[in-house]
Order: sequence, then C-alpha cells, then structure tokens
Amino acid sequence: MSNLPCQEQRFVGSFLKQYYQSDSVSIEFVADYSTEMSIVFNYAIVENGTHQDVFIKRERIGHEKGILKREYVNLLALNKQASSKFKCADAIVFSEKNNILVLAKCQGHTFFDLINQTCKWPSLFSLSAQTLKSIMSLGQWLQHREKALTACTTNGQLLDKITQEVNQVEKNLKRYVIKEQSFPLFNQCKKILDENLRNILIDNRNIYLAHGDFHPGNFFTDENQVISAIDFQHVDTKIIGYDALYFEMILLISFGIKRYNPRLINKVLTTFQEGYSRDINTSPEQKSVIKALITMRALVYLSSTFQEKNKISSITTTLDLKKLQKWLLS
Repeated sequence: MSNLPCQEQRFVGSFLKQYYQSDSVSIEFVADYSTEMSIVFNYAIVENGTHQDVFIKRERIGHEKGILKREYVNLLALNKQASSKFKCADAIVFSEKNNILVLAKCQGHTFFDLINQTCKWPSLFSLSAQTLKSIMSLGQWLQHREKALTACTTNGQLLDKITQEVNQVEKNLKRYVIKEQSFPLFNQCKKILDENLRNILIDNRNIYLAHGDFHPGNFFTDENQVISAIDFQHVDTKIIGYDALYFEMILLISFGIKRYNPRLINKVLTTFQEGYSRDINTSPEQKSVIKALITMRALVYLSSTFQEKNKISSITTTLDLKKLQKWLLS
C-alpha cells in the first residue's frame, strides 16, 4: 500500500492510463518514496508480454517550482554526450502541465545496494574483482563527464553564482531549529571561500556540467560495468573535482564505522579515484573552495532532516556535523 496520499497515486495512475491508451497494457503500482525535492512512484508496465519498470516523479509541495522541467532539460543535455558505456536514464515523457516526469528504470543495481551488500559489518573480506571493476567504471564515468564540452562561463559569472548559492544556503539554514549548531560551520565555509576564491581563476579549462548529487544511490551498474545515472535536479556548472569530492564526502559521512567496515569503504573510495584518475590536490585553493560549497549543501540537508524532539536524531546530526567539519578541514 502507498505511504503517500492516495490522491497522488490515483492521479499518477490516471496519467499513465491516458498516456499508454491501450487495453493490452497492464499498469501496476509497485512502490513509492520521497526524495529531498520529489515524490517518486514505481509502476510496472506490461505490454504484449514485455515488462518495463518506470519511475514517475512529481514535485513536492512547498519546494522550488520548476525542478522537474530543469531535470528534464538537464537529462536531454547530458544524454547528447552519453556513450554506450556511460549513460543517463531515458525520459519516456515529461508533462509540465501535470507536473510529471516519467523515466525508464536503469539496468542493473545501484552502487548504494552494491556497497550495502559488500561493505556492511560483519563483512571482513576483500571486494570481488567484479565489484572493483564496477567502482572503477564509476570513476571513469565522471572522467568522461568532465571531458565533455561545457558552455562558455566567465570567471565573473561563476563567482556570482557561488555568491547566490551562499546566500540561498544562509536563507535556508535560518528556517531550521538546528541553526545554532549549523551556523558556526556555515561561517567557517564562508571564511574559506573569502580566503580562496580570489586566488583561483575559473574558466572553461576547469569547469564542467556536474551531476551535482554524486550519491551511490543515483548510479546504476550492470554485469558489463555499464554506468547509468539518474536524478538530474542539481546538474549545474561546477569547478572540476566537485562530483569527485562530493562522492568522497558521502562515503565518509553516510557510510560510518558503526555499520560499515572502514577498510572496505576506503577501498571503494581509492578504486573510484583510480578510475577517475585526476589529481584534485594540485590546486589546494580550488579544492578548499569545492569542499566549502559541498559542506554548505550538506548542512542544509542535515538541518532539514533534524528532529528536535528525537534524541537519537539530535545525537546523530551532532556527530555528522563534527564529521563534516573534520572532512572540510582535511
């Protein structure tokens, strides 16, 4: 049974019936879940004996409008630069009027599932050769992405965008009860940006169209190490190294020692970096800027999930903030 409002499920089901318009098509609800900005419905479509899983996304009420349209436009742009080995999800249909984006399910399983299966305690063994190949391919996917042509952006334009991003983060943090805990780290990020932005030159040689949410749950791999990406709401022009450092932050913060073997998580990171094969330590100022921007983004997420009256939530968020600060300064 759906956990989301029944009217949402009925609306989505009605839209699919109108779209397929065939008595030979069977449409069956599978599951639903919520993300930071969307609600997602999984349906099984069977037509003439052929089965296809689809995901239907709708914008969450109270969040920024137009994110599905932006995701659809970003998806089309990234798919133009895809290859047989490095892919993005296929859009079946987008309806701005109905606030619906329908995507075909990617082949294989997510890297989040892969890490859960191989790195959780009590696992003490090395990662399989197949797993290591898949993780290395993920790094190569990002390398492929960074080499793709990017629309011209001047140093001034990107600096203005960073300023807007900082202002938006500050505005968002003020909405949450945890702001007293998060603002010291936010101010630390601002100081890092002030100290380092003036020392780096941002031009078309060190920017790219980043995925923006390089989380293991947003990437699929199959038995042939074909990598497919989903979730393009955060795609934007970023400094090269952004997605790689974001992935590092997620591994260190979200896959902690309490549930995961740190030796295996570190192996995931080093194998990914081997496939990525770019040294992002060559410009310390540039790396500091990227880590400050990622930390700000993570602050908003941690603040949005914090539950003041839940003691476990309070303790967990406090620990995550400390880990985030340690990563920022590392």
